[in-house]
Amino acid sequence: MVATIIFKSQFRRVLQYHERKVNRGVAELVHAGNFLEKPSELDLKTKLSRFEERLELNSRAKFVTIHILLGWNPKDLEKISGLADIAIVEEYMKRIRLDEQPYLVYRHYDSAHPHMHVVTNTIRPDGSRINEWGLMASWFICRDLERKWGLVITEKRQRAAENVKEKRASNARFDGKMPIAVRISSAIDSVIDQYKYGSLEEFNAILRDYRVRATRGRENSKLYQLRGLLYEGQDDNGKFRAPIKASFFDSQPTLAKLEKRFRENEASLEPESLRIRNSVDWVLVRPPASVEGFIRAMEKERVQVSFAALKGASLPEIFYVDHGRRVASSGSRLGAEYNTEGVMKRMGLPSELLRDKTLERGKDLAAQKPARVAARDRGIGKANPDGTATSESDDDETRVLTTRRKKQVEQSR
Repeated sequence: MVATIIFKSQFRRVLQYHERKVNRGVAELVHAGNFLEKPSELDLKTKLSRFEERLELNSRAKFVTIHILLGWNPKDLEKISGLADIAIVEEYMKRIRLDEQPYLVYRHYDSAHPHMHVVTNTIRPDGSRINEWGLMASWFICRDLERKWGLVITEKRQRAAENVKEKRASNARFDGKMPIAVRISSAIDSVIDQYKYGSLEEFNAILRDYRVRATRGRENSKLYQLRGLLYEGQDDNGKFRAPIKASFFDSQPTLAKLEKRFRENEASLEPESLRIRNSVDWVLVRPPASVEGFIRAMEKERVQVSFAALKGASLPEIFYVDHGRRVASSGSRLGAEYNTEGVMKRMGLPSELLRDKTLERGKDLAAQKPARVAARDRGIGKANPDGTATSESDDDETRVLTTRRKKQVEQSR
């Protein structure tokens, strides 16, 4: 169980955000604390007036809204089914001393993990304001509730590792059961303000892991000329369909907003991409025997590698996504040694291999079963990057040689 508490200066915008989700069928108002009416009897006007009554008691307060996100591990889904999650929220609000405040609880269905949102205000009945220092016990309360309800214990480091793992497993997460519009919205919200990128192609390199892409259409189309942007989701057959305008989504991921992000990220992309360069150099100390081997080796470094065909380019462009630092970069941005031609040359492979149509369509080679996993399943130990198995003694020798080569690379810099 994870609780994220955010203080907001406007309560109307927060409520409207959740009401839009309710109208689209991806959220539900399940509980109304300290309201006379039942959740089904409340309209937006009634909700606003209830909060405005408290705000009139303190006109000097700047941050008047508390927005709490409560998330659970997917393994706890059975334990929080029915009304159990509402009971947990009520106990959480009581333990954190917000149970006397008017508050609304929304259950969202637009993400792979179960979560709820709580909206309340910072003004007490006597007009005093609740500050963030009074909510510092939230982390300890979550741990106690996990033990009481038998939920999965979530430590800080464990949660960070699960976040990275969740990003890496996004293809499996979007298995077609979730509506495409919801999948696209969830992907955009997870990427647009969380990652750093400097072009639409780099933005798409991140979305590719979610089986989503943004497109401007053909250059002679009306969409392109009017600077429009569409988002499409990939179905189980690998085809992109159901284009949706950027203005449809709550985050408004339009081309103008993305271009603003490009400018904001430009200065920080160079230093943030240093780990990607180091990862490529490290992997190529002992060059894999194939493109697939290179992709899998970079996966171990927590860097996703993909290829995409660009207009006017003879070779597909290589893109790197560092999910640890949350940054995406094209090979050309990193330099000649890190673009498609440079990497293929350092691997000793002909660039013509990448003219394969499967790569130009951006096929995810890393999704294939890694050779090391296949070798382990056969009980042979580990495997070389080219897919051949090794013995344990070979592993020891390889480890020594790799350490020496790493030192050689560091000395040559």
